[in-house]
Amino acid sequence: MDTLFRQTLEIKTKRHFNFSKNHIRPTNTSYHNASQPQALEDWVLYGKNNKADLLLVPFVLDWHERAGSKVGVTQSAHVHLQFFLIKVNTGQILQRSIYEEKQQALSENFLKINDFIRRKGSWVQATDLALEGMQKAIKDLGL
Repeated sequence: MDTLFRQTLEIKTKRHFNFSKNHIRPTNTSYHNASQPQALEDWVLYGKNNKADLLLVPFVLDWHERAGSKVGVTQSAHVHLQFFLIKVNTGQILQRSIYEEKQQALSENFLKINDFIRRKGSWVQATDLALEGMQKAIKDLGL
């Protein structure tokens, strides 16, 4: 996923981004309440330690692969991703992007016809949905 995200960022934005080689990330994921994750302080410290001005933090909250093939499934793919753009020196969340998608048959939700056409009428994998989420985040975050 890291490689896919790096490629997507660089292709869509035509800019170069520095990706941390240090894969030790904050482990404090407890919450004060639903709107204030305690891990923010740890991410800010992580950004400072890596001399970053901005930190883009992706989270995979839910991931289910499809059960079946491109032409038929017993369980469709489902992903829930969130992306946070953090200004390190102030500890402020500048932007947030949320993407949650569970692919549905066109007969279940005709309002998703554009998604159906873009996916060429086939059942996609969770990685394909994640790519859609990454592209949405790039747009939402103004990257």
